[in-house]
Amino acid sequence: MERYDYLIIGGGIAGTTAAETLKREEPAARVAIISDEPCPLYSRILLSKPNFFLGKVPFETIWMRKPERYAEQGIDFMSGRRAERLSVGDHAVTLDDGTELGFGQLLLATGCPARKLDVPGLSGKVGVSYMKTVNDARTVMAEIRRAKRAVVVGAGFVSFEMCDLLRQAGLEVEVMVRETYFWEPVLDRTAGQLIEQSLTEGGVRVRLKSEVAEVLGNDRVEGVRLKDGTEIDCDLLVIGIGVQFDGSWLERAGVAVGRGVRTDEHLKTNLDGIWAAGDVAELDDPAVGEPYICGTWLDAQEQGRTAALNMLGRNLSYRAVSSYTSHGFGLSLAFVGRIRCESRRLFPRGRVESGSYGCIVVRNGRSVVGGFLINRGSDLAPIKAAIEGEVDISGQMALLSDPESDLTTLLPKK
Repeated sequence: MERYDYLIIGGGIAGTTAAETLKREEPAARVAIISDEPCPLYSRILLSKPNFFLGKVPFETIWMRKPERYAEQGIDFMSGRRAERLSVGDHAVTLDDGTELGFGQLLLATGCPARKLDVPGLSGKVGVSYMKTVNDARTVMAEIRRAKRAVVVGAGFVSFEMCDLLRQAGLEVEVMVRETYFWEPVLDRTAGQLIEQSLTEGGVRVRLKSEVAEVLGNDRVEGVRLKDGTEIDCDLLVIGIGVQFDGSWLERAGVAVGRGVRTDEHLKTNLDGIWAAGDVAELDDPAVGEPYICGTWLDAQEQGRTAALNMLGRNLSYRAVSSYTSHGFGLSLAFVGRIRCESRRLFPRGRVESGSYGCIVVRNGRSVVGGFLINRGSDLAPIKAAIEGEVDISGQMALLSDPESDLTTLLPKK
């Protein structure tokens, strides 16, 4: 059995950053990456950028590592392989082809796969994509050259960005939203309706309280049937209904799992020598008192670095306030910190009629823990600073309730 000092499952930005950090800090260490994708590291951020998606820049710009780069760094890179069994006692992982690999320490950086739409007629059809991987992007980029009508399923970042890209490509677009408004319950109704308005004005038909019951067509997608019986013609179906972690193989080995792999603030799991990083890691947050998952690219990169250093004995805490931005249909969207948490209260900012609106998320009447912003980029930095500084805002409710107040006054004077 081949043995490694450090075995990393997952070839994305978290796993790659960890491997390269380990080799830089401990050049003699044996390090391997197991990736279930058949390709080296690529930029997931670029997948949703118009210039890339519409073919205005070469497809090759997606690649962040060349295959030979791993060997040059002394990293064994095993692509197109999937880990299926973990034996904690033997310190070994079994791959889908039966290969067993031993390890001194293990990093779980698998990411979370797209949640699958489970309806009749979907399996095996041409013209279906989840826009999660580079192969998903290839599918859609090829299909938009021939497609005329697209149906997008879901109400989140993926669906919002895909609606914009598909409209830019000249397709007719309808988006199916299961909830009563866009992005429920993450956003409040006002923000959701502002996004719906921008989609509609951009030529997208928004169908609320709608669910796909069946995908129509033979080899290719020809349309969808909704649960209310409505049939909609389409030749491209893009699904963005979130991600779904399947940790059953890890749970059988004794790893604590929830919505992801449970870790402490050092990214260590409940088992010695086993760590997690990226959007599969569900961290404890002492400040909020709830576990959370950071799903951004920069978070995954920094977690990979932090986990690697902790595998080397550094004992570093991972503390970061996540933020994510998106653009489309004339809107600039930003999320910062924790949007969904228990005991949250929302304080609106701005005015809908001006197209500038958002909410500050306050927990237990004392702490700013997050915010979502539409065309209010100037609020991002002070909200983030208030979260990072753990500012007590219990005496500042009047200021928060004023949609035009200067949020920098929340912060301690330097």
